[in-house]
Amino acid sequence: MEAQLVCIVHGENQPEVLWYRDTMQLDTTEQRIMESRGSRHTLVIRKVHRLDFGNYTCVADNQLGKTRKSIQLTGAPKAATFKSSSTGNYRESYNISWEVESHSPIEEYQLLFRRISDDSNHPQPLHVQSQRKFGLTENRTYSAVGYSIGMGYTRSSKGYSDWRNVILPASRAANRGVQSMSYVIRGLEPGQQYEAKVQARNKFGWSPISKSFIFQTTDRDMAFSDITRYYEKDEPSTLDDFFGVGPAGHSNCIGRPLSLLILSWIFSSFS
Repeated sequence: MEAQLVCIVHGENQPEVLWYRDTMQLDTTEQRIMESRGSRHTLVIRKVHRLDFGNYTCVADNQLGKTRKSIQLTGAPKAATFKSSSTGNYRESYNISWEVESHSPIEEYQLLFRRISDDSNHPQPLHVQSQRKFGLTENRTYSAVGYSIGMGYTRSSKGYSDWRNVILPASRAANRGVQSMSYVIRGLEPGQQYEAKVQARNKFGWSPISKSFIFQTTDRDMAFSDITRYYEKDEPSTLDDFFGVGPAGHSNCIGRPLSLLILSWIFSSFS
């Protein structure tokens, strides 16, 4: 692929612009082209190779002085952007989703989250969550259109006992470009606020940590109509998985008879 590094320089008199990679001044080659149009100075790198990654500096100089700016050329992903709603639909779980721009397929995600204290803005440890739910236990991710699928395992982050760390392998079918991921966090507390951050890794390294994302679980019981809407959503999920029973990998065609029986039983009990 081709990279274009652009440096905008204003000066009177017109400054001379030089490019450096790390401490080495760059010259024009067949692979590397330098263009200047007015105040816009561009370094074009054709067929970017791993050896081209590094710190590039644009140095502008005229009779009155010298200035410089630097930029990092890397193949690592950009910082993720969260796409899910800040208000969840469920008391003890939350479906969090994000997007990452990467020119190489994402291989792994790292999701960190923690509860925000009720009486202050300082995050507090999730002491109430059991080891059954958060100690190296399997957590399922599910896919929607364009989403990755993976199995996650949670573990505590060293030095940050209040954070929960979920490692999520990305789908092998992930494409380059904008890649999406969705994950259901379980075992949360009703009506509580949580903070989340995420990182993504491809073969060139880890992305920067995303900006903090604040979400909240609901504090109300789910009504029968909410259960019906959950079941009717276009997700590869069955009602038995909603209740926390049965394996995560059930398909809709297998789970439908059991789910209909459960719905019928709930409706009869309500009557």
